[in-house]
Amino acid sequence: MTNQQRVPFILLGIVLLPAWLHGNAASKTPPVTRDFVKFCEASATDCADAISLTEVTMMFNSVKNDFCVPLSAYNKDSLTPESVNKIKAWIAAHPALADHPTQETLEAAIKVVWPPTEACAAEHTDHLPKITGQFVNYCEHQDEAHQDACMDVLTTQSLASLISAPGTVCLPDSVTATVQGLDRQISDVEKWLRDHKELAEQPRNASIRAAYSALYPCKKQP
Repeated sequence: MTNQQRVPFILLGIVLLPAWLHGNAASKTPPVTRDFVKFCEASATDCADAISLTEVTMMFNSVKNDFCVPLSAYNKDSLTPESVNKIKAWIAAHPALADHPTQETLEAAIKVVWPPTEACAAEHTDHLPKITGQFVNYCEHQDEAHQDACMDVLTTQSLASLISAPGTVCLPDSVTATVQGLDRQISDVEKWLRDHKELAEQPRNASIRAAYSALYPCKKQP
């Protein structure tokens, strides 16, 4: 498997896991921009986590492709200090936004700091089939490169489902906490896609998200 094929899964792991492990960055982020600035001054780690989580949420919810975060913006843990400083510098240069919602300010900053260049887009593009039936056929190859690449795509879309449709898809610990559980998750999703032949000509990512919604729905509260 090439490094380029691994980009989506690796990037999401880099961005999301630190944010979640630090106690849900979204819940700790001050809602108003002026307080967010103080928040960043108090904790560089929490600041980086909050910006990272915003970027990934935007990536999955955006339909305009109006920004792109390059891989160079991240180190092995989270955003690099230089990347965080770019966002903070943009916010500091726009004092009129001090009383605006933090989320809106971060989104505006991210779109300016990370424009959608062709080079950046190429870093985030996988080369697997984009049509469901063709993707399923690709994943049926048993060689390691095919299996790893399919795992990256499926895992990326599982995280996309969690972010873009909160409260709809809930992955239990049994399919996320261990390698065996992850393997079972991937096998179940691939089987669901094979069994739903009516989706063969549909876009791959939409079909994968439908599989996660069907296989791992959140339990309704009584």
